[in-house]
Amino acid sequence: MDSITHALVAILVFSGPLQGAALLSAVLGAVLPDCDVLLHALSDRDPRLFIFTHGGFTHSLGGIPFIAAGITAGFLAWAGATGQDPPLPAIMGTIFFPALGGALTHVTLDLLAFPGIPLLYPLRERKMTVGIFPGPSILLLLTSSGFLCLFLFGLATMQWLQGYGVFIAGIVVARAGLRGIAETRFGRRTVPTFNPLKWLVIRDCGDAYRVFFTYLFSSPKEERVYPKGSAGFPGNLSGHVRDPEVRRDPEVRRLLYNSYILVARREEGGTLLYDPVREDGFIFYPPRHTRVFLRDEEAREG
Repeated sequence: MDSITHALVAILVFSGPLQGAALLSAVLGAVLPDCDVLLHALSDRDPRLFIFTHGGFTHSLGGIPFIAAGITAGFLAWAGATGQDPPLPAIMGTIFFPALGGALTHVTLDLLAFPGIPLLYPLRERKMTVGIFPGPSILLLLTSSGFLCLFLFGLATMQWLQGYGVFIAGIVVARAGLRGIAETRFGRRTVPTFNPLKWLVIRDCGDAYRVFFTYLFSSPKEERVYPKGSAGFPGNLSGHVRDPEVRRDPEVRRLLYNSYILVARREEGGTLLYDPVREDGFIFYPPRHTRVFLRDEEAREG
């Protein structure tokens, strides 16, 4: 979701019970989890830090308290610079907990979109999603930007915020309904696109994946079939990837975290694991870390 929608939803949710600094803290909490766009350099440089990327650590239940703590630290620094010394209970009630509530609205909205967020990290690093939006929603962005512009130019009042909320809820319900139709027709592994009637379908056919675009009421288009393992691949792919030694490899963990599916291909000296959905342009996000080459033991020793 976009930052404008995150901020407006936080105002919609918290403007009744919160005012002043507390409401500002909630809005900051709703926006700042996206500060992780600045962290991808860490995971690019060190695969062990794969969780520090956009839609990663700061979008988890284990990470949002750090966002709230950072906002609280900022307010404390400002208070100290202006000669104020507010008591800790007041800071927690006015800053930390509202910021935490705002951050919870952020992860709730992002849970609606692909490719999902690691909600339960550090207990579980796998991404989770309800899967009704294709990442950012153009319609939500236009609606939120339009409301903000009207408000800034004095053409809308805060009373309009309730109507904005009803419209946003309607978009969510409509998208959820389309998701239900897509799942009924094509199964659970369906990925929405920016066109609400067009979906990407990923089907597990046992020894291969079948990937194609389709409209809700039409035949498949751009279909491709990806064997899970090429000729000469030693053993079953899923068993190979689940091997504890393989899964402990930092680059493999980063690849698993970012990928929609994995297939394998034997090459000289080892095995190539890669995500064809991203490499072949069906989906462009996440854009990096689409493959890992695992060397054979004898190659590693050499």
